[in-house]
Amino acid sequence: AMTDITSSQDLIRKLKSTLTRQRLVLSAAGLASTVAVLLFTWVVLSLLARVMVLPVWFKISLLSLSGLVTIYFFARFALARLFGGSVDTVALALEERHPHLQGRLIAAVQFARGKSKYDYSADLIEATRMQALSEAGGIEFGEIVSFSPVLRAGRAFAGATVLALALLWIAP
Repeated sequence: AMTDITSSQDLIRKLKSTLTRQRLVLSAAGLASTVAVLLFTWVVLSLLARVMVLPVWFKISLLSLSGLVTIYFFARFALARLFGGSVDTVALALEERHPHLQGRLIAAVQFARGKSKYDYSADLIEATRMQALSEAGGIEFGEIVSFSPVLRAGRAFAGATVLALALLWIAP
């Protein structure tokens, strides 16, 4: 919801909240992708085991490999996304959606940190901050949190589930 943002701390808190939602959505999508890969791997290994008799060492090798692939997918697409992004990337994404901000939002975030290698005047910093706070109050921050990664992962999960169910029905 659009609210009045009266301080740099309010702005950063709102950006952090949006970042947390973004991380959770992306992590959920990664988790669904991981489960889809796990189901698909299970289907492939089950089909392979039904078609031919495999030596024990080969079965153990395939199971180990599938375990490593699952761990990789979980780490890469679920766990890493839980810690990815930054307040700056959220501010930049909002600016991309709202070109009228003209860099003031990211500048206000960076000025709030007080770590600038350039020596800007206090008046410039305050003017930028006030403009950014005024403009940010009219923006829906949640609009940059997209659920399309969850939907894409859900489709992969649904496909793997249908395949697994078909395998169970054809060859119980």
